[in-house]
Amino acid sequence: EVRFCCGGCPAKYEAETAKYDAEIDKAMLEAQAKHYPLTNCLVADANVLGDNAVKKIHNNRMVAFCCGDCEKKFDADPAAYL
Repeated sequence: EVRFCCGGCPAKYEAETAKYDAEIDKAMLEAQAKHYPLTNCLVADANVLGDNAVKKIHNNRMVAFCCGDCEKKFDADPAAYL
């Protein structure tokens, strides 16, 4: 859900949806990171999340992976890991 302050903003958002969605995801990651409960990769549970962890928003929730390969596995079947 995206909310706007005025009637002019929806058109600006629609013109650059990817840009604004990336900004929204960045803000959500910053807000959720300090509360993220897992210390291991969501896919490869044995792998501890390090400083280079891949973080993304999925259905308004932060998820984290040890690497891009695990992110790809998650993207192929999110229900298997949630």
